[in-house]
Amino acid sequence: MAEPYVIKMPQLSDTMTEGVVVSWEKNIGDKIERGDIVATVETDKAVMDVEVFRAGYLSGPIAPVDATVPVGEAIAYLVESADEVQSADAAPAAKKETAPAQPAAAQAEDSHEDEEEQHAAAPAVAETREAAPHEAVSAAAEPEAPAGHTYIIKMPQLSDTMTEGLVVSWEKNIGDKISRGDIVATVETDKAVMDVEVFREGFLSGPRAEIDSTVAVGGALAYLMESADQVQKGSIAAAAPAKKEAAPAAAKAGSAPPQRAATAAGAASFLARAAAAIQP
Repeated sequence: MAEPYVIKMPQLSDTMTEGVVVSWEKNIGDKIERGDIVATVETDKAVMDVEVFRAGYLSGPIAPVDATVPVGEAIAYLVESADEVQSADAAPAAKKETAPAQPAAAQAEDSHEDEEEQHAAAPAVAETREAAPHEAVSAAAEPEAPAGHTYIIKMPQLSDTMTEGLVVSWEKNIGDKISRGDIVATVETDKAVMDVEVFREGFLSGPRAEIDSTVAVGGALAYLMESADQVQKGSIAAAAPAKKEAAPAAAKAGSAPPQRAATAAGAASFLARAAAAIQP
């Protein structure tokens, strides 16, 4: 039996690192021809088709709808005949493969090397954590996703150089019914003001990023709920902790000049007393 062909999550843009399975256009066991569209996936920019340039029968295991899959990872398989088709939740073939056994001495040596690498990497990890306090504050400030949400509306990466976006407007209100393709907000990137289009259905729910707030690429803007009675209110204000953290530093900076002024005044007083003592 020939090895099955792996249908992988394609990289559909330069900035795409993962995709969300939106729908399957073919079913398990369907005969696939070259050029057939088997699925649609959501990238960091849009919803796009997954086209297959092989012939065969669609086989499991397949990635379920709404699953997030890294670029290059398997989302399904093609087999040569209908008899080889596996179910959607079958175990991936890769899991059945086992690495060749290593001699005990080699395993011990590898383990020793791994420990040395971990010890060597530990200081670097600590330095990285100390060097990026603002990132930690920003992550901690983002509220926990509301219970029952079906989808997170995130700040999209709308250009290769975009790292964050400014919320310009909300085109939909909390509680509105959202359909596939609806524009829910506009955001300002490093190049222009662009629409945030959603390719899911549901009801717009908070907590929601406030207008004029800056949100990192991939950060939550709002949420979708399955039903209107699950909708929540509230705002995301991720920038507030960063301002609080900056306040002590500003206070310290502001207190420095008075100290220097006091030192200068003390020196002047000392010189005046010395001059008075010298005079007859």
